[in-house]
Amino acid sequence: MLEVRFKHFDEKLLEIIEDSGLQIIEEDFKGEISYTIYCNKDDLNKFLDLIIDSYEIKDIQETGWETKWRDFIKPGNLTPNIRYIFEKEDTTDPKTILINPSLAFGTGTHPTTQLAATLLEEVCNNRSVIDIGCGSGILSIAAKLSGASKIYAFDNDSNALINTKENIMQNKADSIIIWAGSTDSLKTDFKVEIVVANIISSVLLSIQKDILRISPEYVIVSGILSSEQDNFTSDFLKGLYSIDKFILKDDWLGIRYRRIHD
Repeated sequence: MLEVRFKHFDEKLLEIIEDSGLQIIEEDFKGEISYTIYCNKDDLNKFLDLIIDSYEIKDIQETGWETKWRDFIKPGNLTPNIRYIFEKEDTTDPKTILINPSLAFGTGTHPTTQLAATLLEEVCNNRSVIDIGCGSGILSIAAKLSGASKIYAFDNDSNALINTKENIMQNKADSIIIWAGSTDSLKTDFKVEIVVANIISSVLLSIQKDILRISPEYVIVSGILSSEQDNFTSDFLKGLYSIDKFILKDDWLGIRYRRIHD
């Protein structure tokens, strides 16, 4: 995992970083503003060629992120009923998810994660769920707390799966089945009732055929900017699913689709 520090953000670069769901930390040291993100090498390669100003890259083992995150990331509500925490002693409430924030992604603080979790919580009781691009595993764990009957999760980033496994273990959610892979692993004979994916809109559009192959009852997506709403909804799952509910928060949109039955 890498720490990348910038003096300022180009507008296009800022949009790409926010679309990637990465958390931007702004620091003011003696009147000099700097910006820091924490990401893996694959995420960095997506926008490295857009960096026009000076920047500094370090491995987080050199930066002390293991303790520094406490200054920037605070516990809070993932949904109206589920909280996320980072220290075990912060609560004894069973409707709480303990997250290791070592990756600074999927901690529960980002609006897209909260939108997906809220839409998922409302429908997943006694239903099977698959979490596409599971990251930290927070949505899968939220599904377990909300009564899902069976939970699957996968990610194509092996570093993310290390974090997923750790969070699953510390939340005693060993029944969640996880693997490394892409949406190609969703075969026609794989049946699940709910798909949840907190991924940027361009990726969601590119994987919709894979989602349709397993024909879930509900598809829950997040990671869509409000400015993209019309273009996204006109193309995604068109004619086969209808919008069951959508929520807007801080310019981000979460949508729950339901399959149209004959």
